[in-house]
Amino acid sequence: MVFAFDLTQFREEELLSNSDCGFLFVRCMDHRLNDVWVRFLGTFGLRPERTDYDELRIAGGAKNVAEVLAHLKVAFNKHGVRKIILTVHEDCAGGAVENDLFRARAEIRSANYIGLEVRLFYFYRSGSKWAWRDMTN
Repeated sequence: MVFAFDLTQFREEELLSNSDCGFLFVRCMDHRLNDVWVRFLGTFGLRPERTDYDELRIAGGAKNVAEVLAHLKVAFNKHGVRKIILTVHEDCAGGAVENDLFRARAEIRSANYIGLEVRLFYFYRSGSKWAWRDMTN
């Protein structure tokens, strides 16, 4: 079952704001990533208990481009987000694969969010721990 976030209930002026949130992180809901997520946020100077970033947790992470775009509209226009961090991980029960990062980036770029930086990260097992690789280039 897929749950969609319906933005049609908002008027365009309700989606506009000057808030300074900075980041929108898109990640899988998989609880196995919780510990590595704290370390990952730290590379951006952030901590889970801070409230100056948005986070979308959804099965498959960046694989769900329609959901990502719906949330990005609010995050960009209402929260001032100018960086979106897209992630997927190996062994994803939601079916995400590494190539989903590039497909999501292409669709976000085609939506013409002026000034939006898109970063891509792939999470994988390295021995008994999770690690990540920057796939942005």
